Amino acid sequence: MEKDILIIGAGASGLAAAYELSLVNKKLVMLEARDRIGGRVHSVTDRRFAQIVEAGAEFIHGKLPVTLNLLKKAGIKHHAVEGKMWQIEKGEINKSDDFIIRWEKLMSQLRELKTDMPIREFLNQQFPDEKDKELKESALKFVEGYDAADAGKASSFALRDEWENENDDSEERVTNGYSQLVQFLERQIKDRGNQIFLSRVVKNISWQKGRAVVNTVNNEQFFASKVLVTIPLGLWRAEENEGHIFFTPELAAKKQAAQKMGFGTVIKIILQFQDQFWEEEIPTKLKDAGFIFSDAFIPTWWSQHPTKNGMLTGWLAGPKAMELKNATEDEILQKALQSLSYIFGVPKIFIEKKLIAHCIVNWAEEPYNYGAYSYATFNTNWAKKILSEPVEETLYFAGEALYNGTETGTVEGALASGIEVARNIITQW
Repeated sequence: MEKDILIIGAGASGLAAAYELSLVNKKLVMLEARDRIGGRVHSVTDRRFAQIVEAGAEFIHGKLPVTLNLLKKAGIKHHAVEGKMWQIEKGEINKSDDFIIRWEKLMSQLRELKTDMPIREFLNQQFPDEKDKELKESALKFVEGYDAADAGKASSFALRDEWENENDDSEERVTNGYSQLVQFLERQIKDRGNQIFLSRVVKNISWQKGRAVVNTVNNEQFFASKVLVTIPLGLWRAEENEGHIFFTPELAAKKQAAQKMGFGTVIKIILQFQDQFWEEEIPTKLKDAGFIFSDAFIPTWWSQHPTKNGMLTGWLAGPKAMELKNATEDEILQKALQSLSYIFGVPKIFIEKKLIAHCIVNWAEEPYNYGAYSYATFNTNWAKKILSEPVEETLYFAGEALYNGTETGTVEGALASGIEVARNIITQW
């Protein structure tokens, strides 16, 4: 089967690229290792839960032009995230709304930094005194919890740029599930006569200028003059991971570059309770709770406010999530219930009796991902250039890890990267 272009991966980036190419009538085939499209966008319908469960991406972080434009084209509704932010530290409510203590002091020092370094090293150098302990701890917690990053590797420059461009006045959700967006792209691609093959795990791409042969584990072969690879960073980094692609001739420099980039992981714990017991039935009533931030083992939780349907989502990211990489589902659930017991100040048995259903997604163990999203190390800029560079106008590369904007680790980054590379291919054709 020979086409103009083969796209490996039907996640957000691959679908966006295919959509863009299909608009100019390029004939293409997409190969997806999973039995579904969407990659790290995965909305699950489960009757045990009051609404659709977002196993992967859930929020639109700010006024993101590519995401919002596609949602508008598709006629997909989205709505603002509402509710109060509560912070629980040492068993008590912390009235501060700042995620990082003494934020302006931190940013002032970051702006003066001339040479990039890991953020942990920066914090230790600039804030060595005991009086700065809370600043350092809150900054490290934010880096690991939000960016899913290893603070010993994460770039201070990249975090500075990200924090300078924060658009914290706008958080939204896609009404009825993020997967609506990838389903819209899928329909557009297929309506233009293109094909998406699921459960096709690519094992090898043999290439020469102007021609490539893609081989799957089921011994199928696909042929094209160009191949766009949109696999997650986790598949570049470890040859033993199922879904890792071997190239003939080998792309050694790209594989080495991938090792220098950051790829964090996340565990999401979605719990369905009988009611919003945290608003009425606990000693400290957390009225209208949208987000709860704490010093519990699983520190971050959110509700579906203003909808009061008894759902809570727990979030564990970065090195702490890696600690539970090989944990069983029940072990993770028990950690979640213990964390809520501490946060709410009630016995664990009380919470267990309220629990109706749970869904746990350990992205470090998800096949064909082996992680959640990328973060910038102080090697990322040059590594990204190497990994994203096209080869002989035949092999091309896209994905959220290769996005050059400030919205790193997001669906926006994945979509924008796919569209940008697709437009480059079109201009070179």
